[in-house]
Amino acid sequence: MKLQSKIILIIIPFVFLSIIGLGYFAYSTSKNFAQDSFEKYMEGILSIYISQNVQPQYDLLVQNNLMDIPSFVNNYQSESAKLIDKLTLPWPGHFIIVTGEGKFVHTSVELKKNEIEEIWGKLAINLHKGNTEIDSGYVTDIDGAEFYKAMHFDPWNWYIFVSVHSGALTKSSNAIKKDATIISILTAIFLSLMIIFTTKKLIVTPIHKLSNAANEIGKTRKKVTIEINGNDEMSALSSQLESVSNEIEISDNKLKEWSNELEHQVKERTSELNEKNSMLNSEIEQKEIIQYDLMTAMKRYEDMVSGTDNLVTVVNPNGEYQYVNPAAENILGRNPKEMIGKLAFEDIHPDDQEYTLNHFQAWLKDKLVNTTIENRLLHQDGTSRIMQWNIFFNYDENKELVNINSIARDVTSAREAEEKLVEYSTQLEQTNNDVKSFAYIVSHDLRAPLVNMQGFVSELGYDLETLNEIINKNIDDIDDEDKPTMKDLLL
Repeated sequence: MKLQSKIILIIIPFVFLSIIGLGYFAYSTSKNFAQDSFEKYMEGILSIYISQNVQPQYDLLVQNNLMDIPSFVNNYQSESAKLIDKLTLPWPGHFIIVTGEGKFVHTSVELKKNEIEEIWGKLAINLHKGNTEIDSGYVTDIDGAEFYKAMHFDPWNWYIFVSVHSGALTKSSNAIKKDATIISILTAIFLSLMIIFTTKKLIVTPIHKLSNAANEIGKTRKKVTIEINGNDEMSALSSQLESVSNEIEISDNKLKEWSNELEHQVKERTSELNEKNSMLNSEIEQKEIIQYDLMTAMKRYEDMVSGTDNLVTVVNPNGEYQYVNPAAENILGRNPKEMIGKLAFEDIHPDDQEYTLNHFQAWLKDKLVNTTIENRLLHQDGTSRIMQWNIFFNYDENKELVNINSIARDVTSAREAEEKLVEYSTQLEQTNNDVKSFAYIVSHDLRAPLVNMQGFVSELGYDLETLNEIINKNIDDIDDEDKPTMKDLLL
């Protein structure tokens, strides 16, 4: 569907509905409008009659001091009432004058006095007594329903009515309705034609030109000229579209230049990339070899760590195990996999925990790289193991602790052997002291017998050389520390 048709389908119904609404409003209010018009006209006639005919007669009576003479008053009132017969109405109607007491005064048509007083007199009485404040409305007399308007002349207590037959009011209302309907239809047709013409000239035609220009730009990507005159948005849009087409043409030319340059650079870059790709492949092969060697070395390290009897651990800065080798099963009686994430200090003997913790805090404060310590670990069976640790602290570039690698050797047997060696040394020292005491006693107790023996030998005729041989044979049984004493005794 074309744009113009869409606009017509959208706008025309709203126009017709608006005009029909206004027409219906005029149609529905035509009766009230006709009634208001009649009422204003009737009010104007009554005002003119009172101001030009009744009021001047009353003023003459007052000026001539004739108000107290009934005959003059009646004559002036009669003259004033008859003057109403000279008034003409543009529709079928008549004038009626009655007093506030409902008494007949005058009428412009031939009506019986009693009929006037029966209908219009009662209405005047109600108005005078204030039973009704409406001085216009409908009343039914011998001619049928009539619309009336009343005005009161207070000095004479007259109620002057002017009435029109309801048929005249209906006829006028119908004429207004007819005229309103015709005007509404003609207005709707005229506005629709104006909208169609204006829409086509100001919107549809410029949009068609813009659409054709856009299609041409899309096909040729060349600069186009759009003939839209004026200072409105369409003219501005056409200028912008022309500018865009010019920029597109310039951009296409630049794009071609850049494309040629890019193609040349791509060829050069491709050649460089091929060379670098060859170098990269060579580096990849070397890295694969290095990676293979590294994996082999790591496998050997894992085999070595797994096969060693020493306990190997990796602990994070929170003191939690990150790695534990299989030696933990023999040393601690625990599954290494179940120890991951557990606190390492829980495995330290309670008597050594404070001592170990104080050392660790001091090492971390001093940012030590490696150190050693010896403490006891608890086995699951309740026994303890004396471990000698080699500890390595790993820090990042900000000197923040990353983890702690440790290797612990079970020195329980060595420490027990050392304790036994100390015990044996103590016992040996005690034995030596006992031997010294014994040698002293022996040397003291043997001194006198040896003197006697020396004399006895002399007496027996043994020479000194023979005696020395005897003593030398037995001196080996004496402790080395007591030998000098024995020699002193022989000298």
